[in-house]
Amino acid sequence: MVELNSLPYIEMKELPFHQNDVENDEINEITRNFINIHSEKINSIDKNLKKKLTNEMINMGYPYSVSDCSLNYVFFRGISQALEFLEENENGIVGHLFFPSSKNQNCALCSKDENVHPKIEQYRPIIASRNSSVEGQFDSPNDTNLNQYQCMVCFERFEESNLWSLKCNHKFCINCIHSYLNNELEITKVGKIKCIDINCHELFTDEEIKNNITPEMFQKYQKFLELKKIIMNPNAKWCPRPGCGRYQIGNKNQLHMICDCGFEYCFKCSNPWHPRKKCEDVYLLLGN
Repeated sequence: MVELNSLPYIEMKELPFHQNDVENDEINEITRNFINIHSEKINSIDKNLKKKLTNEMINMGYPYSVSDCSLNYVFFRGISQALEFLEENENGIVGHLFFPSSKNQNCALCSKDENVHPKIEQYRPIIASRNSSVEGQFDSPNDTNLNQYQCMVCFERFEESNLWSLKCNHKFCINCIHSYLNNELEITKVGKIKCIDINCHELFTDEEIKNNITPEMFQKYQKFLELKKIIMNPNAKWCPRPGCGRYQIGNKNQLHMICDCGFEYCFKCSNPWHPRKKCEDVYLLLGN
C-alpha cells in the first residue's frame, strides 16, 4: 500500500467531507449514474480488490459514500488515483468536476466551493494525464527523469531495469508485483492470475509467478493449484476417513474406492463401502 507522504501532488488536510455520513444519498446517486454508464467495465473488476481499496480509504478517514464514488470514478486503479480525484493539486484544483448539491452551494462530493473545481475544458487534460500515467507513460518529464518510468500502481519513478512486465508490456515496480501476487495468493486466487492492469487479460505463467514470489509462497501456490484441480475434477473424491486428507480418482462405473490409507468407501455417496446395499439404504441406516 502506498504511504500517504509519498503520494504525488497531494496535500492531506483536515477532511472537509461528510464525516458522519455512512450513506449519503447525493453522493450515492453520483456513483450510481457513473456505474450505469460504465457498468461493463466496473462489473469486471475483482470484488475483493474493490472491498480492499474501499476499506483502506475508510480506514484513512473517508466516509463510505466518498470512498466508493472516488474509487469507481478511477475504476479502482488505486488509492493514489482516488485521492488525486478527491483532493486539491498543487494549483488548488480538485480532480473532479463540480457536483451541485441540493443542500447548499458547495459540491455534493467534497463540500468545497465551485471555484476550486475544474471547468469542463480544464477537466479533459486532467483525465488525459490520469489515463496516461496509468498506461505507464511519462508524467510531465523533465531533464532529471527522462530515463525513468512510472509504476502504474504506486506512481513512483524507476529506471526501466527496475520495472517488470508481462508480454502486454504494462510496467510495474518489483515491490508492487510482489505485493500483488502475494495478495492474490492470500485470497487463494490461483490458476488464472491476470496482469495488474484491470483492462488487460494477459495471464501470469507459473514460471513468472515463481520468479516474483518467495520459494515458500510458491510452494503455497502449488498446493492451492493442486487443490483447485482436485475440486474441479468431478472424478476426484476425498477420503472420508477423519484426518486422512488424501483423494482418489474414480468414476460412476467403478464405485469401490480404496484410499492409500486403506479406507474403503463409495465413489457415489462417500460412505464406507457397502457392496450389497444401495446408497439410499446406507443413508437411512446412518441417519444422513
